[in-house]
Amino acid sequence: MSYSERLMFRTKLEILILMCAALLLGCADEGPGEQAMVVLTDTFEIDRIYPSMKGPQWETKFRLLDTEKPELLWIKGYHAVITGADGTTPKSQQYMCHSTLRSHPFGNRITEITLAQGQLDLQLPDGFGIPIMAHDEINLFAQVLNLHHTEGIERVRQKISVEFVRDAALKTPIRPLAMHAAFVMVALDGQATIFDVADSDATESQKHASCLPGADAVGTLQNVKRDSLGRLFSGHFVVPPGRHVYRTLATKTMGLRYDTTLHYAAVHLHPFAEWIELRNLTTNESIYKSQAMNIRDGIGLARVEHYSSDVGKPLFRDHEYEIIAMYNNTTDQNQDAMAVMFMYVLDRNFTKPKDI
Repeated sequence: MSYSERLMFRTKLEILILMCAALLLGCADEGPGEQAMVVLTDTFEIDRIYPSMKGPQWETKFRLLDTEKPELLWIKGYHAVITGADGTTPKSQQYMCHSTLRSHPFGNRITEITLAQGQLDLQLPDGFGIPIMAHDEINLFAQVLNLHHTEGIERVRQKISVEFVRDAALKTPIRPLAMHAAFVMVALDGQATIFDVADSDATESQKHASCLPGADAVGTLQNVKRDSLGRLFSGHFVVPPGRHVYRTLATKTMGLRYDTTLHYAAVHLHPFAEWIELRNLTTNESIYKSQAMNIRDGIGLARVEHYSSDVGKPLFRDHEYEIIAMYNNTTDQNQDAMAVMFMYVLDRNFTKPKDI
């Protein structure tokens, strides 16, 4: 049995379970008004090794419902599986790079849900949801990778399901969640520089949160950012052989405008990641630390942990936060990496539209 066959056998049961969950969402008796939009991507042809963020990609735009009048919906879950070209045969999740849903609900902020290798299923806590209008346009971006298959051509697709509920059908109101993100940013000038903070202004805690230089970062123009001081940073970087810790001050990029509570957190990591953690520098406390499990044979993530709670954890607008990631590159070559924590917090500014 080839390595690819052993890899698929090991993950087949997991993929089958996720597939069944996605296919049954529209029929699940979980409450009135719950529905699911299932999207099947075009076929990706894998004919060579494709590192993370470098494989074939696909993009589309759609709306969850075609309604004549404005209607409020609540996104409750997001699911993705890798299938064969027929859209049903399960394939290894190791072909998953990421699947990203992005929208601008009500036109005033970005909401994003990203599934990546290690987590193909996102389900918000009971009683919570992400508000969106039925006529809001959703952008869906899917990409695959290939770190193992070298024999012949493999044809795969992503089957994606967006689970939502109609507000008009609710008996109990849903509590709104808004997405905030904290991500490792590496400086492109070869210096250990803090994003958006001048060296002369850095406090001791901010200096502690600086990240390693990213002169070799492999980001494209789409993921390179210029801070307010005109310096270039990238959220896509290279990990040299060995174990390395990356720290970035995350307060400004999180952009909290009020005290709130964290109810769900998902992370986007690449192979060789060991963990990612959000820390409150003001109180010196850990908010959440997600462990990553790599596959035993070869390169790839088997599973990454996520946070989900109806009680939540407090976040404060006037506190300082940092995001920390640990990578252990066990090869003798540089490896690409990202480290992002997507946080879904109670949206205290949300007001239900009056015209629905």
